Amino acid sequence: MRERLYILTLSLMFTASLAMAQRVESERVSIAIRSGANLQKFEERDSDGRIQKNHLLPGAHFGMDINIPVSSDFHFQTGFLIINKGSKGVGETKTTIRLSYLEMPLNLVYKKPWGSGYIMLGFGPYVARGFGGHVTTGSGAVEFSRDIKFTDPAKDDGLSWTPYFERMDVGANMFVGYMMSSGLFFQVNTQQGLVKINPTYNQYPGDRSSIKNMGFGVSLGYKF
Repeated sequence: MRERLYILTLSLMFTASLAMAQRVESERVSIAIRSGANLQKFEERDSDGRIQKNHLLPGAHFGMDINIPVSSDFHFQTGFLIINKGSKGVGETKTTIRLSYLEMPLNLVYKKPWGSGYIMLGFGPYVARGFGGHVTTGSGAVEFSRDIKFTDPAKDDGLSWTPYFERMDVGANMFVGYMMSSGLFFQVNTQQGLVKINPTYNQYPGDRSSIKNMGFGVSLGYKF
């Protein structure tokens, strides 16, 4: 049900973006490609609601942006991004969780001329769908790796060794960057997940555990 709601919301927002595009000349709509590196970790609480510490995990992202002008200073930005997220645990026996997502940002971007290019400031929500990942646990030379399974928590009893996560993620993102007149641009990104991605097991009604994605990164791209 939650996944269907996300898909419906995504469809409505994308339809709204196409309506905005009809207000401007089609040749002003632009496409950009970008890639870069990011550092991610979990904002995590245990079953009692206590905050858990995690280390940042390096990852990468790449994808395409679609920029639709709304006015001379603002444009709506969407697109698709493949991004690695996850977290690295603390302690002697370290657990590293890596998740891969197909992400769609829905940003409002402000552009201000500066020098021969533009300063860019963007913010808005994102919707992401997980498509892969694994958990590695170990100490020293001994490690044990398990593939992640995305599942409806109501179908799992919480007793399996298989690591389970919710497939859908929703959050907010913000970036600041600079675009040169040639179309080459650089930006710094930050994200905060707004929904928990760990499943809720029905047999533990008092469980207050929560895992949310968070992180930041840098991107280099080119606008066509």
